[in-house]
Amino acid sequence: MTSNIAESMNTANNAARHLPVALLVECLRSLTQNWAWKHKSKALALGTNLATKPNKILTQNYVESTRMKIDELPCSHAMAVFAKMHLISYDYYSKYYKKETMLATYEGIVHPVGNPKEWTIPNSISETKLKAPKGKWKPGRPKKKRILSTSEPKAKMRCGRYKEYGYNIATCRNPPVLEAERSKNN
Repeated sequence: MTSNIAESMNTANNAARHLPVALLVECLRSLTQNWAWKHKSKALALGTNLATKPNKILTQNYVESTRMKIDELPCSHAMAVFAKMHLISYDYYSKYYKKETMLATYEGIVHPVGNPKEWTIPNSISETKLKAPKGKWKPGRPKKKRILSTSEPKAKMRCGRYKEYGYNIATCRNPPVLEAERSKNN
């Protein structure tokens, strides 16, 4: 339940972007297969009826007394009512947090792409002529780093010499420190 899986995929495949299309697709398939296996293994290893994160929240809700209902998880007040009435709190959680849903998410099989020479391509696809995309490409090399959104914090500059924030070593106005003084201070 990530908000933007595209950013996760872009970050994970940053090194594979320069590869030919067939290899890029194989990298994507391999990555997806690894993720599915890893998360399914985690789901199978769970000792409770909930995934790890919601179970941690459930435990905190027993302790906290002021937490309100967030993300379809019962608040501490509801948990107190469940305990008083001898109800099972797991029955009141959203289905999205349950172990069965997590297992169902990673249930499918990720098949290998195989050798492109052995692919069986239908005529309707092989006879299709692709046209160049409309629009113009911007001149120059494409950017590899994504543009930060307005809500993301920017990295703070830090001086390599004095380890102070707000400026870097090129704009440092403090006098240079001799190696002997630097090693004595550290």
